[in-house]
Amino acid sequence: LGNSPVSEKYLTKENLSEKQDQVPLDLYFCLECTHVQLLAVVEPDFLWSDFTFKTANNPALVAHFKDIAQRILNFNPIDKNDLIIDIGSNDGTLLRCFKDVGYDNVLGVDPADEIANEAAQNGIPTINAYMDKETADKIFKEHGKASVITANNVYAHVDDLAGMTNAIKTVMSKDGIFIFEVSYLLDVVEKMLIGTIFHEHLCYHSVKAMSSFLQTQDMELIHVERGPEQGGS
Repeated sequence: LGNSPVSEKYLTKENLSEKQDQVPLDLYFCLECTHVQLLAVVEPDFLWSDFTFKTANNPALVAHFKDIAQRILNFNPIDKNDLIIDIGSNDGTLLRCFKDVGYDNVLGVDPADEIANEAAQNGIPTINAYMDKETADKIFKEHGKASVITANNVYAHVDDLAGMTNAIKTVMSKDGIFIFEVSYLLDVVEKMLIGTIFHEHLCYHSVKAMSSFLQTQDMELIHVERGPEQGGS
C-alpha cells in the first residue's frame, strides 16, 4: 500500500503545514507458515503511550465483552477466587464484567498510561506495562497463576508474538485457558477491509497460521468461533 502517515497521530491546527513522517504500509506473506504481517514496525511507545480509545464509550463493545465473559465461564467454569488476567485491558471493561458476576480476583495489563491508571482508580487492578517476561515474572511473584487469560484485539498489535506468548505461559495455570480475539485474515481479503490495515495492526491472522504458531509454543488451539467484530473476527 506504499508509504503512509502513522494512524491516530493527528496534526494540530497549529502545525497543519508541517510534513508528517511516512512509514511503509506493505503486507508480507510467509510462504513457509502462511502468516501475514507488516515488516515496518513503529516504536510501540509512540503508538500506545497516549492511546485514548476507551472501551466503555462503545456500547456495542461493552455488550460484546459481557457476552464474552459469560461464554468463557460457561466453557471453562472456575472458582470465584481464581485469577483472571486481561491483556490490553484498556479501561477494565471486560474485567468489570467478570467482577459483576462475582469473580473479584482480576488483573489488567495495559501499556497506555492514562487509561491504565484510570482503570486502577475505578477498582480494576491494572499493571501499566507491556505483557513481556518482566511483567509476567512480576505477576507470577505477586499474584500467582491465572485460570483465565484474555486478549481482545491484542495479537494484531504485537511484533514479538513468541515473547508475549511465553509471558502468557508463565502466568497460566496447568489447566488454564487463553482466549484471544483477532481480526480474521479471510474476512480482510474477501471483504476488502482496507481500513483495517494500518501501523497499529502488525499481524493479520488466519486459523492455519495461528494453529501452527501455537504448536511451536507448546500450546494447542482447542476452539475457534467466527464473529462480526472488526468486520470479521
